[in-house]
Amino acid sequence: MELSGNTDSVTVTISHLSLKEKAHVTCPVLKNDSVKLFVAYNFLGIEPEELETPFSLPKPKANLPITYNFTKTFQVDMQNNYERRQYLAAMLLPDDPEQGRIRFTVVSDPSDDDDMDAECEDIGVAFVSVKEILMSKKDFEEQNVEICDVKNDQGVIGSLNVTVKCLAALEAVEKEMQIEGTY
Repeated sequence: MELSGNTDSVTVTISHLSLKEKAHVTCPVLKNDSVKLFVAYNFLGIEPEELETPFSLPKPKANLPITYNFTKTFQVDMQNNYERRQYLAAMLLPDDPEQGRIRFTVVSDPSDDDDMDAECEDIGVAFVSVKEILMSKKDFEEQNVEICDVKNDQGVIGSLNVTVKCLAALEAVEKEMQIEGTY
């Protein structure tokens, strides 16, 4: 039986995404039925291309999920991944630019049939707070987070089901931050 979890890794899973029935009202790009969607996130200073779902999926019908099941595990051990561990520690500090949150971005990927000059466009964002994981003493497992329209943070266009397993690593990092000279 695992008692404390892995203090040297963090796992992030993007399970599925669903859109609300009226999502196209606040987010016009969703009016296009041929648009495809992928999800990307920023974490630990890793290149963004490594943190995108490996494929774009056709826009789902309202309230029906599209499944990505995209999981990445990040090593944050002190010996081999000190810089990543520092990024994780920095997320706990009051001046963190993302306020201790992982930002997930839903991106539209124009279909192949569309204009060749069409570009990907950020359409929505969702957040998971690592600070809340630490305060609640519970990993964030298979929970839905609201996707807010990127142009109107009051407009919720859907939900993203994610898992962030990092409690053991956060607790270890928090202890290290209290010891002079380790951070």
